[in-house]
Amino acid sequence: MLIRLLLLLLLSLLLGALGRLLWLRLSPRGRRNLGLGLFTAVVLILVGAALLGRLSWLVPAITAALPILRRLPLLFRVGRAARAFRAMGAPSLRPILLMEGPHLLDGEVLTGPDRSKTLGQLEPEALARLWRTLHRDPLAGRLLPLYLAERFGAQWFERSPFPPAPTPGATLGPLRDGDALALLGLSEGADAAAIRNAHRRLMHRAHPDHGGSDALAALLNAAKDQLLKA
Repeated sequence: MLIRLLLLLLLSLLLGALGRLLWLRLSPRGRRNLGLGLFTAVVLILVGAALLGRLSWLVPAITAALPILRRLPLLFRVGRAARAFRAMGAPSLRPILLMEGPHLLDGEVLTGPDRSKTLGQLEPEALARLWRTLHRDPLAGRLLPLYLAERFGAQWFERSPFPPAPTPGATLGPLRDGDALALLGLSEGADAAAIRNAHRRLMHRAHPDHGGSDALAALLNAAKDQLLKA
């Protein structure tokens, strides 16, 4: 029984990790649908097992699992503390779209050794370090190449100090809702009208017809579409 319980716990942890990866990629509507589907599936499985007389193992399994379940809140707190500690040294970036001046983009480093500095204040060596850290981030991995191309030219990634930095264009996941909101300068809970207004305002500056770039315009369009379908 103990071996079966341990195997069940390991399987649950694995499914939980995979479910978290899927959860982070879903829109709020998708998350609600997934939660409802999982709840319905669990209920149907339990009802079916009860009808077939296969629930005799459930009470002993729950009794054996209680000591582990009592410690789960502590494990979750330790996990959150560990993630917070790692985040203290891991840089993150808040995008800034400039509405005036010769440049379109900047950004504020929120955490890490260059915290509170803008991209425009960083030396090339610091920018190269930031790029190596954030090149896989769904938002920063798209924005930093645009900023670096503005500042250092289209072939910036072939120049020192960026090699051996990753070449831009690596596979990136879809924009997260929080990233799309940050890109459009919006807060959580913004309605469709606010999303369209922010997109229109920024596109007036970022559109290629107004001296902007195709890549930035496409990114703004993707952010708007991501939020409106949520």
